[in-house]
Amino acid sequence: MNKLDRDIEKIEQQLSESREKLANLTNRKREKERAQLFKKQIIIGQFFLDKMQKSKDYSDQIISELEPFITKPKERELFNLQSVTTSDLDETEIKNTKESSLIKYN
Repeated sequence: MNKLDRDIEKIEQQLSESREKLANLTNRKREKERAQLFKKQIIIGQFFLDKMQKSKDYSDQIISELEPFITKPKERELFNLQSVTTSDLDETEIKNTKESSLIKYN
């Protein structure tokens, strides 16, 4: 193996290590951004829950605005919203859930 081959091998190794380091740093940055977004969502959610606990009218307004946004059956159940299913015939079936215990008013 001549000097040129050794130099190429050395640079390829450095390149491989640099790519790995870049991937690790990119993943850490993405995880940090995800964690920050999650914290923001928690804070915003707590803000609205606090306001909703103080006013039934406000709570009803927020729930009615959220209703079209919440489409997954498990999520609708969490908010005690009507569950909506669509059959193969494009017929919609709505099932009522139990009384809401989501908000306790002060």
